[in-house]
Amino acid sequence: MKKRSLLIAVGVIVFGIIASIALFSKKFGWVSDKFGVSWQLTLPM
Repeated sequence: MKKRSLLIAVGVIVFGIIASIALFSKKFGWVSDKFGVSWQLTLPM
């Protein structure tokens, strides 16, 4: 069980690093639709 938790934590950290490097934009925001689903919008730099 500990190995699985560690792998998930490492995966989240790696994904966060990749996302911050490759997908970061200074133009972004969040909206919610009428069903309560939150969406992140990102515009090209």
